[in-house]
Formats: sequence, structure tokens, C-alpha cells
Amino acid sequence: MKYVDPSEYRAFVGEPITENLGVAPRLDWVPIGWLRIDPAYQREVLRQGARNIGRIAREFDWSLFGIVVVAEIEGGLYAIVDGQHRTLGAALRGIEAVPCLIIEADLSKQAKAFAAINGAVTKIHGLAIFAAEVAAGLPAAIALRDACDAAEVTICKYPVPANNMKPNETLAIGTLQRCLKTYGSDHLTVALRCVTQTRRGEVGHLREPTIKALCHVLEVEPSWKEPENRLLKAMEKFDFAKELEKATVTAKQQRNETHTVLGNVLFAFLDAELGVPA
Repeated sequence: MKYVDPSEYRAFVGEPITENLGVAPRLDWVPIGWLRIDPAYQREVLRQGARNIGRIAREFDWSLFGIVVVAEIEGGLYAIVDGQHRTLGAALRGIEAVPCLIIEADLSKQAKAFAAINGAVTKIHGLAIFAAEVAAGLPAAIALRDACDAAEVTICKYPVPANNMKPNETLAIGTLQRCLKTYGSDHLTVALRCVTQTRRGEVGHLREPTIKALCHVLEVEPSWKEPENRLLKAMEKFDFAKELEKATVTAKQQRNETHTVLGNVLFAFLDAELGVPA
């Protein structure tokens, strides 16, 4: 565990705009019936927002809720500055009061606070989210980790520059998640092993087009997966780097997807090497 030490970030502060830190907020539990949503700056709840509210209600857990930021308005009521989706989700579960951070702000400052809270968020990369899901023991994340482990693949916890990556590391978290869902863990493992077991010591082959192409081709002709040693022996002859480069150029010329072009090349190669059972 690390100490909360801000010293390494001091250079990013610059000159403070003012010495005035504003009025300190207070914390309290506020009845949902006292809360209001101001359409002047709050986002309209559209379809995706409605889905999010439904998910919050369905999976409600106080440890995942956080606090709602509100500002006191006339009549002893409070305007929600941040947290309307969470509040609506809580209300759907019959919860009567939510924990609030109460700030002192007029309408203009409420809107400014809304923009600051929602606009200055450090976006969390999918790699970091996956690492957290594994730590939390979520079944889908564990299944993907295990499928990758079986192929000796390491999913990086954060984006790594290409020149710093190690053999069998990958950044293609979204592709791996989709392929696991589409093809299953055993199929994904075999596809990944076509790279890790034939290009030992090499870096950079576990990329989206290559993973997609391998998974698709082995789905089209599943007989090529068994026996695996026969498949791997054939794949030792396939030049991943060269064929991916050519497929990228061809895909641009044809206005096609790189993984589709690479998949066609890969299918022709394995058909010539292994053939298709009668």
C-alpha cells in the first residue's frame, strides 16, 4: 500500500488561481424526496442512461454507491449536482435517503461544479478495469485470465509502449473479451497458442487483427484444432508480422477490415498445410 504523497505532482500545480478555497462542504444523509434535478445543466436521461439506472438498481450495493453531490436550494430542498443516475437507481430499490456531499453553490456554480466533476475525470483504461475485475473475482474476468494463462498470454495492466512490451504480452483486452464471449475459453486458448507456442521470444503478434483472424478461421474449420501439435507445427511456418503488414495495406485498398483480409490469407495457408477433411 502506498502513502498519499502528493509531492511528485507538485510541478503540475503551477500558480494557484486564488488562496480562497471556498466554503467547505458538509456530509449528511438526505431524503430522496428532498432532492431535485435541474434540467438547466443536468443531462436528459436517454436510453443508455436508463440502462445504467436499471443496472444500478439491479446490482445495488452501498459499497459501490459513493456519495451524491448536492447544493441547497429554496424550500429546504437540494439540487443534485452529481449522482442523478445513482439516486434514481436507489429510489427504484425503495431506498429513502442517500449520503450526500452538500456544497454551497448558486445555479451558475452548480453548473460549473457539474462540468468540473464530469469533465475532469481521468478515464480508466479497459486494461485497468480488467485488472480490477480479476481482483474482484468477477467470473467473466477470471475466465479470460485463465484462458490466457493456459496460452501463456499476459494481459498488461496498463498501456505499454510497443518498444517496452515483453513476449506474450498483449493490450488487446476488448478483442479478447469479445472473442471469449463469442468462441469460448478453450477455442480462444488454442487460437492464442498458435502465436505463443510458435513465436517464442517474439513481441507484438498478439494484436486485434491476428487474434480475431485466428479465432474466426478455427471456428470455420474446427478440425484444424486437433491434434493441436499438428496445428502448431503448421503455424510455425506462418509469418505473422509479414502477413499482418500486407493485410493492413490490402484492407485499406479494399476498404475492408484487416482481420478479414488476414483471415482469408490464414485460411488459405492452413488449407494448403492441413487440408479439409472430406
